[in-house]
Amino acid sequence: MTIRDSSSTHANKVIVKPTDYPSWIMLRPDEITILAFQPGADTTVTFVAAIQEHAPVHTPQDLVLTVFSGTTQWSRTIDIQVDAPDHYQLLQNYPNPFNPTTTISYILPEDGKVTVKVYDLLGRQVTTLVDAIQTAGINSAILNSTNLSSGVYLYRMQSGKFSDIKKLVVMK
Repeated sequence: MTIRDSSSTHANKVIVKPTDYPSWIMLRPDEITILAFQPGADTTVTFVAAIQEHAPVHTPQDLVLTVFSGTTQWSRTIDIQVDAPDHYQLLQNYPNPFNPTTTISYILPEDGKVTVKVYDLLGRQVTTLVDAIQTAGINSAILNSTNLSSGVYLYRMQSGKFSDIKKLVVMK
């Protein structure tokens, strides 16, 4: 963010901090202090952003940064939006091996029908974890192994023409 001081006086200890932003974005530092702000000059402040993996895709939201200078304050609103991934991907479950639960995550580049099914090594379906329309982005499902025996299983994710299979291990 670039701040312009249009006044004709020097300002000391100007504070810039995020005052309103979505919960899926993490900003560091929490605030930036400009010790000496020159009149009529531009000053750039940089916040580092980390986006949570389950941030909503294609949902425009605002990031409000507020500048405090003595008793004066003003805000600047920045539009932010997370783009959809550019490919499908089935991720390895974590933890693996596991007992009693594991998370199976997958990436969708567009909204669509998704199925995630678990099979034993003989190809028999053990359970269906997902069978629904889901939004683009990173999605996940939890597998509870309470009713499964120890051993190796396969899980398959399918969406549109994409399909992938991975192994998981239940240890009891």
